[in-house]
Amino acid sequence: MGQEHLIFDIYKKSCTDLSTFEIWAGYYKLRLEEFKKFNTLFPKSHFSNTLEIGCGIGYQAAFLSTMSDKVVASDVDFGEMIQHSRGLAVTRDFIEKSGIKNIKVVAANAEDLPFADEEFDFIYSSYAFQYIVNKDKALQEIKRVLKKDGYFFCVLPTTANRFKAAINYYKEIIKKIPLLLDDSKINSINKIKIAGTADKVIIPKKWYTKLLPPPDNFNNNVFNEYFLYSPTSWQTLFLKNQHKIILKKFSAFSPETKTVSFLKTIKLKLISDGLILLTKK
Repeated sequence: MGQEHLIFDIYKKSCTDLSTFEIWAGYYKLRLEEFKKFNTLFPKSHFSNTLEIGCGIGYQAAFLSTMSDKVVASDVDFGEMIQHSRGLAVTRDFIEKSGIKNIKVVAANAEDLPFADEEFDFIYSSYAFQYIVNKDKALQEIKRVLKKDGYFFCVLPTTANRFKAAINYYKEIIKKIPLLLDDSKINSINKIKIAGTADKVIIPKKWYTKLLPPPDNFNNNVFNEYFLYSPTSWQTLFLKNQHKIILKKFSAFSPETKTVSFLKTIKLKLISDGLILLTKK
């Protein structure tokens, strides 16, 4: 059976037997379509040892298992204590129920990877790298655990991604204007959880702070993210840490490798949700 069929079978099983693991409606379908496009950009069709950084529930690790002898699915293991993590108990349960045998789930912080030097020939990370606090240290660790001539495939959010999130946020705000103007209800409903705290500290949130969209990452603010998520900023970060970029693509791309026009390149920069950087050690 071909790899494309194996990937589609994982998608079908996830939608039926593993539907309760789906993070949000349409997640399985969106990540399937993304991965199919990413697959056309991978430098090889098969790897011996693959590491995923920021595996989440393990859905993309399942796809990676079709193109690698071994896959290590890694993530932080704090469950709901921190942003964007559901805990590796969920990941292990998903992988076990999927029936895939060549995936190992490992708790790992990208800034201090618990792996030997030159252990992996392929490292994959999709929309997870932005949550790493010390990105310089993480990029150094990634280079350390990559084999000679190994590859790092990283999908990153863009400034356009954050602008689109802000537009959706303000659409919701408009619906809730009457509620926001009702001071009697502010203290009872407008509360936020603080990430990284075991007791899930809750603090009141003033109504006027609702006028700003929330940051993607609690370590930033939304204005910093508009700058930090720009393609130029990401590329500068990778080059500063001696990552040799051999491919740069936007998520709104064609799998063809033809040169695009200047105007089309500008358009992609303005509307694309993600930036793909492929580096080689």
